[in-house]
Amino acid sequence: MTAECCGMGVDLWVLAVIRFTTAFMYFAEAIIVVPYLIHEIGFSDSQAGWSYGGWGLMISVFAVTLGPLVDYWGVRTCLIGGTLIYGVGLYMFLTMHDTLYVFMSLFVVQSIGLGLSGPCIGVAIKRCTSPENRDVMFAVFYSILNVGALVAFLLVDFIRLHVSKDHPHHILLLICVIGTGVTILFTLFLPDNQALASAQSDNFFSLLKESVYDTRLWLIFFFVVVLLPVRQIFRYNDALMPEYLTRTYGEGTPYGTISAINPALVIPFAAPMCWFLDKKNIHPYDVVCVGTVISAFSVFILCIKERIEYPIIYMFVFSVGEIIYSPRISAYCLELAPHGREATYAAISDIPTFASKIFAGGLAGEFLEKYMAKDHPESHRGTYMWFLLGCISVVSPVLLIAVYPFYKNMEKGTPKEPLLDQTTSEEQRLKDTDHEERLFKSDSEVEKTRRDSAQIHGSTESGGSTGRVEVQSKNKVPPSDLP
Repeated sequence: MTAECCGMGVDLWVLAVIRFTTAFMYFAEAIIVVPYLIHEIGFSDSQAGWSYGGWGLMISVFAVTLGPLVDYWGVRTCLIGGTLIYGVGLYMFLTMHDTLYVFMSLFVVQSIGLGLSGPCIGVAIKRCTSPENRDVMFAVFYSILNVGALVAFLLVDFIRLHVSKDHPHHILLLICVIGTGVTILFTLFLPDNQALASAQSDNFFSLLKESVYDTRLWLIFFFVVVLLPVRQIFRYNDALMPEYLTRTYGEGTPYGTISAINPALVIPFAAPMCWFLDKKNIHPYDVVCVGTVISAFSVFILCIKERIEYPIIYMFVFSVGEIIYSPRISAYCLELAPHGREATYAAISDIPTFASKIFAGGLAGEFLEKYMAKDHPESHRGTYMWFLLGCISVVSPVLLIAVYPFYKNMEKGTPKEPLLDQTTSEEQRLKDTDHEERLFKSDSEVEKTRRDSAQIHGSTESGGSTGRVEVQSKNKVPPSDLP
């Protein structure tokens, strides 16, 4: 299936494959980082947790600071460069076990690579789809992301339980290194067209300054910061759940398979759910509120009793909440982004996913040492640990409901009232409209539209009230609706 995007031929299957490979590499590494640091590098629970958290924080820092480069250099260039840098970082993580090199790999090299390449797919989707199918396309690619996560989680268990019980993490990291090469290869097949090239003629610092002074950017920032507590649950599933399950139910516990329940549910249901909610014209903020309530309260299922079925039930309920709200976050934020600054906004919208790691990773390490000590199983207090984490998670839906009246004024990412001053909003609207014309119409069609508009405008000026009647008749608009 080849789709015509942005008026040019862009094979969406190539973007889909890239989305799958990048998701596979990230999730395969994320779920083994803490066990790898503890069992292979020799870190304590606390050190491993805070290292995981620092890794996520640095990804977020570089995503925000390097995001404008995607708008300035283009999607294709940054995707290739970011993936190459990430591959070098993975190789360092695999082969260099000295603490300095481990930190250099996690906090600098890998973080720069993921920060630079992270916003690229979201930007490409927005620029290569029309407003009518954009929300559904975001949900489709979110499902593809979860296909990568599903394969990664199942492969972790297969290698850990059936291939190499002594050093399974080395094999998984090597596969991820190979995956970066595959991703770069497929990226070369992306066409170097207007949609995936640089969208800015201004210099980088002018672009960054414009973004910082944009009110919409800070509205998005506040929105995603409020989501931090509930988004931490994703990080608990990566950093805490594997060690919790093996220390509670034994080394042979298939934590990868249990984690795979989440993407297995998201894959078939995310896109249909998004389509249904869009068809019903339900406000995106309502969707986010309902989904976060379900996800946040799902954590309390783990407080009922320590039996293996409860983590499974928890993963089912948590996934329902994720299906409802998570695919809408990136799309909602990018809808507010003016053309040419999508990557900056996408980086901001990804802050919860990565910045929450510093808290969730640190808490995971500290809670493992305090409530799930590796050498003292008799002192385990897993249910109490999950109760505390659940109380932290419910902060998000409480705050979202508290600011509900303000965000309710925004319809599908477009505010009813201008977020910027009237002059700036009108200039931006005209600029975006002109860009959409160039993307979805041929140059001849655009020129014809402009000639017709000029003729109507000239007729209006020369004919006075007669010209106004002609415009009214042409557009079939009642006189009372015209200025």
